[in-house]
Amino acid sequence: MKKITTAAVIGLFATLSFYSCSPNQEVNDLKEAQLCLNKAEASAAMNCVSKIAGNTSENAYKLRCSAIFISKGFGTPASFATAIDQMNGSGSNGSCSGGTCSGSLAAMSTLNFGTDTASANSAVSECTQSGVSIYAQISSIFKIGTDLVNLAAGATDVTSLEGAIGGLNSADLGSLVQTVYTTGCAQVKEGDSNQQYCTEISNALGGGNYTTTQIGDCLKIKLNDPNGVCP
Repeated sequence: MKKITTAAVIGLFATLSFYSCSPNQEVNDLKEAQLCLNKAEASAAMNCVSKIAGNTSENAYKLRCSAIFISKGFGTPASFATAIDQMNGSGSNGSCSGGTCSGSLAAMSTLNFGTDTASANSAVSECTQSGVSIYAQISSIFKIGTDLVNLAAGATDVTSLEGAIGGLNSADLGSLVQTVYTTGCAQVKEGDSNQQYCTEISNALGGGNYTTTQIGDCLKIKLNDPNGVCP
């Protein structure tokens, strides 16, 4: 299990190695998409993966996942570094109205696609099928962050996002938690820099005793206060 560090974020867009028994044309299309993404401007990123739109290999999902982030301007480590550092904080955050919201929520003030829900949904779809846990974790943070920005009428400051948490659809959030736990957090270890976020995800599951809606409700509590107690 990799830690979410600046180096790991670089890896989100790093060169992939293709070892495959697939037909040569499929491999060539993947390599072409990769080379295109390595030098693509945001406006051209999605065009780079157009030839592999129907490819269901993990490498194709990795590339399409990366293309979404690059297309939204998150193609460099500097786009992530500060927010990633916030994720594993103590849970005390001065920018929250009560001073106790989750470091994950603080990170979402930076890790979001504004009000572009379509891109956030696509990122979750592509990244959670990539076979890479970090991709799944990051895409889920962007999804929740984007949903909160929409609920906060476009505001991205932590206080506004905190105030919007109650408006999240609990059933949809619970379903996302279940997916992210399976694809991104099941193997997290003590000391990993993404531990706090995955702990919140794990706790929201309620030991397998919660309904999907209850899972979503519990994560809302954890985002407001990592030490909050779920029913």
